[in-house]
Amino acid sequence: MLGQKDKNATTRLASAARLPAIRAAEGGFREKHLALKIVIQCAGRKNDWSYFRADDGTRLEFVARPGNAPQTRGIRYAHPDDASDNGLTWRQRVSDFNRNKGTSPSSLEPAFRLYRARQYEQLVDEFGASQIFVLSAGWGLVRSDFLLPHYNITFQKPANRAEWYIWRRRRDRFDDFHQLAASAGDHVIFIGGSNYRYYFETFCADLNGMKTVYYNSDTISPHASCQYKRFETKRKQNWHYSCADELIELHRRHAMQGYR
Repeated sequence: MLGQKDKNATTRLASAARLPAIRAAEGGFREKHLALKIVIQCAGRKNDWSYFRADDGTRLEFVARPGNAPQTRGIRYAHPDDASDNGLTWRQRVSDFNRNKGTSPSSLEPAFRLYRARQYEQLVDEFGASQIFVLSAGWGLVRSDFLLPHYNITFQKPANRAEWYIWRRRRDRFDDFHQLAASAGDHVIFIGGSNYRYYFETFCADLNGMKTVYYNSDTISPHASCQYKRFETKRKQNWHYSCADELIELHRRHAMQGYR
């Protein structure tokens, strides 16, 4: 664990070690009494077949500010927490759909199949769906097998002002899902960029158990409830996929035999 939270200081953690996939495993990964849960940030590149549809069959695209979205034939833009055709919010409709109570001409995929990067499905294959979670800019913290509709929402401010309708700001209203629970015997690992790290720290501040945040930035403002380890790599864009690959390799090589 790091020391006390310092809101006014940005702490440089250049000496933290990289995840050693082939070499000796870190002590923090060797506590055999801990159950591992991994949280990975969502991705912009998504598969095209997991859409929620309005009652009239129109395809929905969930964005941060529908009123600023461009007019697109055959697509209706909506905020996840807007009222839907039947008065419930779209988020409630998605939740009902997952409980097989919803009535919608939709066809949804589990979160780990919504994103195109192979690491989501490989993490599930290696650790199990119940141990993998996705931090989604549109929907919150969801289990990897939760059925999610296509959306275009990001925590990263787009360079093009015309695309700001997809940008979720910290002050924006979102009634996020919080599907991760942890006990004192859990070790929760987060891998993702700085824009997502803030939400992980916020969502999980009160979670029990050990929380390890992997990061790649030069500096970081630590949260008192987490420990931080720098993941060294020359890959700057989507570096968290390399981190996921090494976690999978560690598990396959039995360096984490105590996790279940």
